[in-house]
Amino acid sequence: TDDEYYYVHQGQIDIFNFSRKPNGDSDILLKEHKKAMTFRNKYKDIITKGTFVPLEAKNENIFAFQRIYNNNSVVVIFNRNLVTSEDTKIKIRNIKKKSKFDFLNNKDLAKLSKSTFTANLKPGETVIFAVQN
Repeated sequence: TDDEYYYVHQGQIDIFNFSRKPNGDSDILLKEHKKAMTFRNKYKDIITKGTFVPLEAKNENIFAFQRIYNNNSVVVIFNRNLVTSEDTKIKIRNIKKKSKFDFLNNKDLAKLSKSTFTANLKPGETVIFAVQN
């Protein structure tokens, strides 16, 4: 990456390097990127204005948090273990009986029972979803 941009934006990954713009012909990556940007735009207020709430995972390899804004939220659950799969069970806050869920990815992987998220996450796998009340 460009050192000048690194030091100007210290601590931030330089994914928008103007000297080497991204290119390629992967339809899969393009589709995933569009899906992620659509999700981000749909829940922009929650992501940018929401309160950060760390979620307790009994497994030390699982990092999870929620952004809550106006009684709605976005949940992110990440397996930090890049070698093996990890089981996880996490209590999600602010879920009601009539809550609707909008999964960005891995919808079939997740099991939501009442307010508990249960899954076996592959190495480095992330699950992201919105909770609409």
